[in-house]
Amino acid sequence: MPMHLALFCIAIVALSLGGVLAALLYRSNRAAHLTGLSASLIGTLAAVASAAAWWRSGLSTTWQIATTIPLLTLDVHFDYLAAFFVMIIGTIASLVTVYSVGYLRQYYTEHRLAPFLVCYNLFMVSMLLVVTAGNTVYFLLAWELMSLTSYCLVIFEHRRRSTVRAGLLYFIMTHIATACLVLMFVLLANNSGSLAFNDFHTAASNLSPLAASVIFLLALIGFGTKAGIIPLHVWLPEAHPAAPSSISALMSGVMIKMGIYMLIRVLFEFTPAAPLWWGILIVAIGAISSLLGVLYALTEHDIKRLLAYHSVENIGIIMLGIGSAVVFLAQEKPAIAAVGIIASLYHTLNHAVFKTLLFLGAGAVVSQTGTTNMETHGGLIKRMPWTAGFFLISSLAISGIVPFNGFISEWLTFQTLLQGINNVSGIVKVTSLGAIAALAFTGGLAAACFVKAFGITFLARPRSVESEAAQEVSRWETGSMAALAAACIALSVLASRVLAELRHITTLHPAWSATVPFITARGATLALDTHGFSPATMAAAVLIIIAGVAAATWWLTRRRQVVFGPTWNCGTPLTPRMEITATAFSRALVVIFRGILRGTRQTSVEYHDARLRYFPTTTTITLHVPNLYTRWMYRPAAQALFFGTHQLRRIQTGNVHVYLLYIFLTLVGLMLWVTWSS
Repeated sequence: MPMHLALFCIAIVALSLGGVLAALLYRSNRAAHLTGLSASLIGTLAAVASAAAWWRSGLSTTWQIATTIPLLTLDVHFDYLAAFFVMIIGTIASLVTVYSVGYLRQYYTEHRLAPFLVCYNLFMVSMLLVVTAGNTVYFLLAWELMSLTSYCLVIFEHRRRSTVRAGLLYFIMTHIATACLVLMFVLLANNSGSLAFNDFHTAASNLSPLAASVIFLLALIGFGTKAGIIPLHVWLPEAHPAAPSSISALMSGVMIKMGIYMLIRVLFEFTPAAPLWWGILIVAIGAISSLLGVLYALTEHDIKRLLAYHSVENIGIIMLGIGSAVVFLAQEKPAIAAVGIIASLYHTLNHAVFKTLLFLGAGAVVSQTGTTNMETHGGLIKRMPWTAGFFLISSLAISGIVPFNGFISEWLTFQTLLQGINNVSGIVKVTSLGAIAALAFTGGLAAACFVKAFGITFLARPRSVESEAAQEVSRWETGSMAALAAACIALSVLASRVLAELRHITTLHPAWSATVPFITARGATLALDTHGFSPATMAAAVLIIIAGVAAATWWLTRRRQVVFGPTWNCGTPLTPRMEITATAFSRALVVIFRGILRGTRQTSVEYHDARLRYFPTTTTITLHVPNLYTRWMYRPAAQALFFGTHQLRRIQTGNVHVYLLYIFLTLVGLMLWVTWSS
């Protein structure tokens, strides 16, 4: 057995065994905690080693485990794309596991950790199996295991009604997606006569345009729901706040990327001759998801809901790269298409790193303050300096600020879309212009949103007793956050090396492997077409500028005497009520985009004396942004479903003779259908 497959088996066995041992130690939270997480760490590190070992060999591998039941034959498939995602899963999961050593201690007194750890380990097993599946049955079993274990993790704190409701919504949405995927695989298997993914690729040329389009739309709905594209995102801002923060980090940083992984497989392997309109639709969905995702994030004062909406935004950016790759392949521009897919994969990696860090930072804050409401935070930078520093780094990264990793992948996406203006014409040019405008707008709004998130949470004065008493979290938690913060910088400074490795994935599509993408890594310089820059030089320049400004400030003020005194307060004691709130920060933007957000405003005024109406005691302004998707899309669909099922109840007469008639008519119908089809 090759080394990478042996390591992969070790990873699966270690993770599964960890869940079993945690279950056996049900009565001892401490023993289950340490045993389950130790096995998790061993398994995830083995998964990373497996992907690294395969990457060195570079040979596509399919390992078949035959069984006596033909449908249950397991095909473990490794190629560059699978190895890339295995590496992301293993790396992020290992750091979240280290974080959980300290984070899960808060649940010792009120919860049993054994069920959580069983689902936690099986959740990671399922994601590893999803990205290495080589046939339909194997994939669907792994996909369903991923859905069920993540559902159980979401409802871990099931004593809260809102948590159970969020879990139910997630359960319903993920199984609607699974139903679409089953139909998609039925069509692919009917075309190829096989359940193996390799046969889907071989028989792709036999697909009719109509069948291929139906497969594409089913894949877009099924995998898009898991990824969280608008309007299929409704589960995401509900499930993330309900789940423990370590699970939110895994779901946002890794799990939603499983939809991206399989969408790439479908587009470029199972249906490689994608028409132009597929790409235009994906680009449009990406632009809408990125722009609306950040707008909804701006309206939130729940820190985890805010981060959940930013997952929608960043999935939109990833979809822009994938959609542009489809567009340029349809326009016979394979080199530009390769850059588009590289940009999307690089942003997938970057988002996994900085979004995991953001959720872990938010989890540290919530564990100390007991609430996700940013309005009650404040002043935490003095009480949790390490968490504040790491949260600031991840905020800069997700905002696309130089010299952090988010800037590199967004720059590549911009450059890909710009090629749509320079190299093609017609509707593609219009689509590219719209996507560029949406991406630029998204970047600016994301920066504003994280000014709000960081400022309201960490700066000014504490606005609650819990924030006043907050302390820095354990070294396990700060250590894992430090590693992710270092990765945010390393993925920018070493971008040329990373992109040089990502170019291997372009062998996925025959057109890419025949054309060398015109993205090159010359030493430490990234070059795209005739434009290029060095990320390392750029980072050094930023550090030199910061150091220069600091040195100049010190030199000019070195002889001045610094006197510390109380802040001028106009004779009134300073209180947290004088600080700007998250709602107030967002108010102007909500008003500007009220045509899209449909926000409502409610003002309540209190008086000491109703006769003194010009001298109010307090004025409270509440901004509310309704869930338009639930109101206009999902609620009517649910009502129509309930109405239809109510009407179907009429056929249940309770009369056996009527039921025999139903069976007879069904058999006649099937016989006629078989006769007609033959």
